[in-house]
Amino acid sequence: MSKAVNPNMHIKQNLNAEIEAWLAKGNAITMIQSRFQARRVEYSKKLKMMQLEDEHKQLKRQKRVDNQATEEQIRVLGLWLDEQKGRAKALVEVLGCAHSYISQIKRFTRPCSKARFEEIKQAMQLVEQGEKYH
Repeated sequence: MSKAVNPNMHIKQNLNAEIEAWLAKGNAITMIQSRFQARRVEYSKKLKMMQLEDEHKQLKRQKRVDNQATEEQIRVLGLWLDEQKGRAKALVEVLGCAHSYISQIKRFTRPCSKARFEEIKQAMQLVEQGEKYH
């Protein structure tokens, strides 16, 4: 004869005795709470770190945006370049950069920092001075 398989084999055999002992101690759950609290604190720390990282990324992004030349400044550059033939070539010679660099800035496909735009403005003035002498 084979033994019948108890469907509740995973339940502890002496569960009634453990329940009686637990009730005798005043029904206090201590071990489960401490594990739960530890997980909750750990989760809270992770959540706070994720929020801080997100805030840091947003601040970096905003700082990068704040450091860029404005759309209006780039439009003025584009109009200036189109105003007279040969200006783009003269500008890149003064700046010592590739033609594609200025072209990409003009088309808004390359960012331009405020500091770099100030250099471009000074180079634009030099080009205009050279135009007056020719």
